[in-house]
This record gives sequence, C-alpha cells and structure tokens, in this order.
Amino acid sequence: MNGKINELLEAGIIRKSTSEYASPVVLVKKKGGDYRLCVDYRALNANTIKDRYPLPHIEDQVTRLSGKSYFTTLDLAQGYYQVPIDDESIRKTAFITQSGLYEFLKMPFGLSNAPAVFARLIQVTLGEVSHEIALYLDDVMIPTISVKRGLELLEQVLGLLEKANLKLNLKKCSFLKNTTNYLGHEISAGTIQPGRAKINCVAEYRRPRNVHEVRQFIGLTSYFRKFIRNFAQIAQPLTELTKKDIEWHWDSQQEQAFRTLKQRLIERPVLGIYDKDAKTQLHTDASKLGLGGVLIQHQRDGIPVKIVTDCAALRTTLVKKDLIPRIARWWLTIQDFDLEIEYRPGERMKHVDALSRNPSSNFVLMIDNDDWLKTLQMQDEGIQNILAQFREQSINPDLIANYVVKDNLLFRKTFGGERFVIPKLAKYGLLQKLHDQIGHPGFEKCEKTIKAQFWFPGMTRFIRKYINACLQCAFGKGNHGKLEGELHPIDKAACPMHTIHADHLGPFIKTRKGNTYILVVIDAFTKFVFARAAKNCSSIETIRLLKDILSQFGNPKRIITDRGKAFTSRYFKLFSIELQFKHILNAIACPRSNGQVERVNRTLLNGLNTISDSECTWDNKLSDVVWGINNTPNSTTGHTPFSLMFGHDNSRFPCFPKEFPQDYDSQQQNLQTRRKDAKFRIDRNMTLMKSRFDRKHKKCQKYKIGDLVLWKGGVSRDTTAKVTKKLNSSYTGPYKVCRAEQSLDRYKISSIMGMKGYRRFSAVVSGESLRPYKSTLSDDDSSSSDREVDRDDLIDLLES
Repeated sequence: MNGKINELLEAGIIRKSTSEYASPVVLVKKKGGDYRLCVDYRALNANTIKDRYPLPHIEDQVTRLSGKSYFTTLDLAQGYYQVPIDDESIRKTAFITQSGLYEFLKMPFGLSNAPAVFARLIQVTLGEVSHEIALYLDDVMIPTISVKRGLELLEQVLGLLEKANLKLNLKKCSFLKNTTNYLGHEISAGTIQPGRAKINCVAEYRRPRNVHEVRQFIGLTSYFRKFIRNFAQIAQPLTELTKKDIEWHWDSQQEQAFRTLKQRLIERPVLGIYDKDAKTQLHTDASKLGLGGVLIQHQRDGIPVKIVTDCAALRTTLVKKDLIPRIARWWLTIQDFDLEIEYRPGERMKHVDALSRNPSSNFVLMIDNDDWLKTLQMQDEGIQNILAQFREQSINPDLIANYVVKDNLLFRKTFGGERFVIPKLAKYGLLQKLHDQIGHPGFEKCEKTIKAQFWFPGMTRFIRKYINACLQCAFGKGNHGKLEGELHPIDKAACPMHTIHADHLGPFIKTRKGNTYILVVIDAFTKFVFARAAKNCSSIETIRLLKDILSQFGNPKRIITDRGKAFTSRYFKLFSIELQFKHILNAIACPRSNGQVERVNRTLLNGLNTISDSECTWDNKLSDVVWGINNTPNSTTGHTPFSLMFGHDNSRFPCFPKEFPQDYDSQQQNLQTRRKDAKFRIDRNMTLMKSRFDRKHKKCQKYKIGDLVLWKGGVSRDTTAKVTKKLNSSYTGPYKVCRAEQSLDRYKISSIMGMKGYRRFSAVVSGESLRPYKSTLSDDDSSSSDREVDRDDLIDLLES
C-alpha cells in the first residue's frame, strides 16, 4: 500500500489532504501483476448529480468490425489518471490509508461519473474519425479493409491524441494485425470467438471434487454460453448437483457433461460478427430440460435504468454502510451505471412471478461467505511468513507447538482445539459479523462465540475495546441499577419577588378573545402565582405580559425559565438588560430544574378542566383558579401565598371579613413572623427532598471540555421510520463537551463536524442525561485505514 501511495505521489496523481471527507481504500491486483488503488466511493456517488452522457455499447463496437481485415488496437496509459479533477471537487475524493489522508488530483476509479466523463473525452477527442473506429473507454480499435487506410487512420488518431495530450501504453498496443483481442474476444476478418486466455483456463480446469468447484466451472463456462449450442441441456447434470438437498455424486453423466463443455470450448467455436444490413432471424427451442432462445433489446449503457422489484431490501443496500462482501462487491461493480431502484408490492409483479417461480438452475455464486477470511489470511504478511517456514521445513519449535497448517491455512492450537488465525485486516470484519450483525451481544457472550472458532493476538482486549466503542450498543442499551443525578436546590431569599420562575402552558383551543396560551409566573419564596392568558408564546407577547406583572410588583433579581424560543431570543436578552435581572436558563430535557412552575402548571390544568364551561372560554375562568391557588395554604410553607406576599389573609366572602392588625408595627411583626416560619419550612423541605433524591441516585460522572458523550434526550436517529418506542434508541450522539459547570452538573455539548449525518447543534444539558463515549480503539489495535476498510469487508480484495 505504501509503495503504491508513494508511486502516485511522485506521479502527481494524488497529494496529502486535510479534507473533511474520507473514503476507505484497498489494493486490487491487476492481470499484469501490478496493483490498482481502489476507493469505495458509494457514499459520495449517492450524492453526485449523474452525468447522462451515454457509454459505448459493446455489441455496437464489435459490429463496426464487420468486413474488416486489419486491426490496430490502442490502449490509453492509465486512462482515468490523465483526466484532471476540478479544484472544487478535489477534496471530495479524499481517501484514508494507514499512512494518512490523501486526495486525487486526477480522476480515480470508482466515481460514478468517471466512465461518462472519460467516454465524452475520447468521443470529443476522436470525434472526427469516430465513425470509422471502435471506441470503448480506453480501448481504441482502428479496423480497416487495407493497410494503406489503416496507416492513414492511425496517423489521424495519433495526431488527435497528441493534440489532447493523451498518452498511450505501447506495451498494450498492436498495429495492423489480421487477428486481435478486443473486449475479451478474439477478432478476425468477419468472425468472433472466445479469447485464448479464457479458453486456457477452461482447458486446464481439473475435475470438480465438490459442489463449490462445480459452481466455479459452470460460472466459467457460462461466460461463453452463446458460443455453445444447447448449453443448458449439456450442463444439466452438473447444475443438478448445485441444487439444494442434492447429495454429492459424480458418475458418467456428470463426467460426460464436464468433458463435453470443455471440448466444445477448446474447439474455440466461431461466430460471425453481426451485420446490420443482413436479414435477421430468431430461432427458439424447448425441451423437458430447458429453454433456448435469444432476446434482443437495444439499450445503450450510461442512460438511466429503472429496476422495478418486490424486494424492499435491495433498495436499502444502496445506502447501507456495512454490507457483506458479496453484496458490496456487486454494488461496486454497478457503480458505473445510473440505476434507480423502485419498490413494487409482490401482487403487482405477477408478470415476472411466472419466470421467478420456475428459475434456471445455471446461476451460481463463485465465493463462499468465509472466503474473504481465507483471502485476507493469504495476503497477511505475518501469517505468510509462518506458512513459508512450514513449507520450507525450517520451523521454529515454538511454531510447531502453537500452530498447525491445514489446506494451506494457518490454525492456532489452543486448549479448546484448533482455531483459525484471523489476519490483522480481518479483525474488524469478524467483530462486525459476530457482534454487530447478531444483536450486539455483551462482552462475555461475544468473546465465547469468537473464541470457539477463531484466534488472534490480544483477542480479549480487542473485543472489549470494540464493544466499548460500539455506538449501537451505547445507543440501544439502557442503564441498570441506580440512575445518575444529584439535586441542586436553588437558594431562595426570604423576601418576595427576588426569584421568579416563568413558563408557557398550552396550546389550548383558541378562545373568543383569541388566546391560546397561558404565561405562568410563580414567586420562588411566597409561591404566589401570576397567570396571564396569551395570544401566542412569542417573545413580544411574553415581554408585554411580564411588564404588566412587574410594573405592579417590582423587578426581580432572577428569572428562571426553560429554553423555549420566547426566552432565548434576542428580544428577551435585551429585556433582561433593560430591567437588570439575571436570566437563568435550565438544562434541556430536565424539567426538574424549573419544577416549581411545572407543578403549578398541573394545578392550573386540573382547575381549568373542572370549572370551565367550554373549551373556548377557559380564559374567563383563569383568574378564579389563580385566586384559589394563592389563597390556599401551600404544603411547603404552611401559609397561603397571598398572606406571605401581603401580610394578611384574603376572603372571598365580604360578609366574613378577615381581621387586620390595628397598627402598622403589629402588621409588620405578623408578616415577618410568617415569612420567617416560611423560610424555615422551605429550607427544611429542600434538605429532605435532596436527601430523599440523592439516596435513590448515584453521583453524576464529571466531564471536562473535549470529552465525547452520548445524550439521552435527543431526537431519534431515525425520524422517518415507524419504530416502536421499545425498539428506538435511548441515546444520540456522540457529542463533544465544549463547556462544563461540574458543580451544577450542567454541560454545553455540540455536534462533531465530520460525523455521519452531521448538522450543527449545541445545547446545555444536565450531567445525568449524559453517558461517556469511548470513540475509537488505540493505534496499537489497528490503524484508521484498517478499520474503515474492514468495516466495508475489504470488498475489492476478494477480486484480486
């Protein structure tokens, strides 16, 4: 990997990056033995506006060769890398490796628009002669009837390529040949046949020993089925072995089918190249063993294609991050095509059900689910060094005591038996399959499951750290035992209107006066309640009503509210400056911090529900309910809020007037006695409440600036899906702590730029609603590039 990175750096194809983007990358071995750097750009492609330029159709290009005798093939050297990327788009191509973050200066493989851009480039460059040559991306074919015309066209093409500053790979070019290889076929004058390289693979293929090898053979020969008449009938004894619940056997029928297919292809059957001017026929055939026929449909590559299916899961795999290797490899293969997936219920797909209910048995899968582990073990340098010692029989005694080789695969000897050795790059993929994909079991269960089959150094430590870093576990699993939380009572001065609490109650049915909300205000010491019907809960309306109250009772020193828009606006901040009071905002999702007004809200609701004649006249009864609250002894102070505010009791019946102190001194003494008694009762109640609350809770964990946390109080990550609350996540995040008030267990958290689904967000929350998040494993466990590659199952490595 490092060698390839240095090579691309020196060639000016990539450079170091500081981009916020980062796509995973792997190396794929090419036919010539060299390696190609491949990046998984699925996430980027999903947000890319598609280039609708059509790609050349392979059959159209082959048809252009009809009637020609001389063929010149040109291959553009590292074709895509000759196309520069727009400056604004360079950062989006960033990819992550073990040695750091890099970005492409030239167009890389894997971008959904790359084929269309390159096809347009070649078409524009060679447009003058495009009607006489065959073009397919970086493969340029010059077919001619004579050598003279071939040289003339070649000179024109080379001149146009030089003008566009495009370079050729001379090793892959051939000139004026009577026979040539083009797009996997061997072409000669008017004929087409399978390429020799593929046929050699078939000829050397040994007799299959199991179902897996049968599938491989059928898959290889199926590539050339158009050259073999009655292919399905010939291959039927072999395809029968691949069916479910068929016991393995190999007799004369399978041997005959195997030999016949090999012989038919070794003979290298020849087809004539389609001539558009000749008459065309459609021949069909049917038998008990299969159907034969040709379906011709004119469809150019590169234009939008809609796939209609009754498989809802197919649509979700297009955006899903973590895919099993086989499905991910399929999606990477079709990234060059512009596909739209449309879901349609099964009852509307009956026109294709008849075919799918009677499937052809010739479709085979080439790679088993565990082949990715075997492939990565074969590419792990440390494991291969051990295997080399076994092959050379120069084995260290410690290796013999600890390892064993089976089928060229390395196993570890343990007390429980032999365990497959997991290569470094596969650790994350293994945990993903045996933790993420089976319900996120806890550490002990996960460790037992993995140790029953596999081994790698530091396995216990790695599994523990992986599970600790698992976001889904942190989101979905609740707390057990005592909840976190400490009660922090608000100190109250022994005088009215020093501290008040405010909140909005509603919305209600709109009254005839146009009111829909209630502004509720309570004095923290006397518990005296003010309630005003409001037309809305805007800042302007709220300030108007507060001014009406405060103009009669004086300005407070503190006002405590929640974080509603009315109290967090610029207007309310100016209002607090004007009246010179301290505005305290409570933490989000912690109504307890404004508990006094929340309790009054419930009392108001109960009162209005019981005495209102109509939902449209509740504001007419509001003053009666408030009067009742203010003239009923409060359970905390033991006095009525009215008496603590004004120094005497109030009566609703004029015929039974309350007795007033006759002189001013007696009145003041009576008021001070009541307030002193109320202060004592309030302090005692706060002490009892704190003791009772703290006894049922444990102390909150303290966080410092920069810590990563999860928050129990955010909106569900999936706001569109209809998910029952029991299956919805408890926590969201992770977030970063950017301000800490540890003494009050209050923290300001903010979203982290660069995270998946990032959107700007910050909030002040209570410590009890937070949970620490251990974001990553240490560098000793694996590099960042290893993690990203493994969590995408190292898809491309399966193709090397």
